Amino acid sequence: MSFHELGLKRKDLLYPELCYQINGVIFETFKTLGPNQREKYYQLFIAKRLKELNISCVLERPLFIDVYDKTIKLYADIVIENKIVLEIKRGVYSKNIYFEQLKKYLFVSKYKLGMLAMFGDRGAKIYRVLNKLNNS
Repeated sequence: MSFHELGLKRKDLLYPELCYQINGVIFETFKTLGPNQREKYYQLFIAKRLKELNISCVLERPLFIDVYDKTIKLYADIVIENKIVLEIKRGVYSKNIYFEQLKKYLFVSKYKLGMLAMFGDRGAKIYRVLNKLNNS
């Protein structure tokens, strides 16, 4: 069933169908693996489920930023459909630091949307972050 068939009204969201599927995979990941797993385990499970759903994804996608005369390499946890950067975190601490990290990835990569999945003791929380600086 599609996003709009479910009666959801927001048509201004970026990639609503894809995000809906990603959200489902993230919640399934928590339900299956539970709390207190390594971020890598969550990452691998999410990637496996996305691929089973025929959603393309790349793990540890390198992103490059030039600082003075040096190029620094950053790694996004998962890039989905070459559209969305998904950053995965264990615990719900230092949320602002994670948002800043994701914003940096979006700025460097030029992707329009990032998602932050935080796996805590009681469940998964998902945040959407728009790339307001490079959104054309």
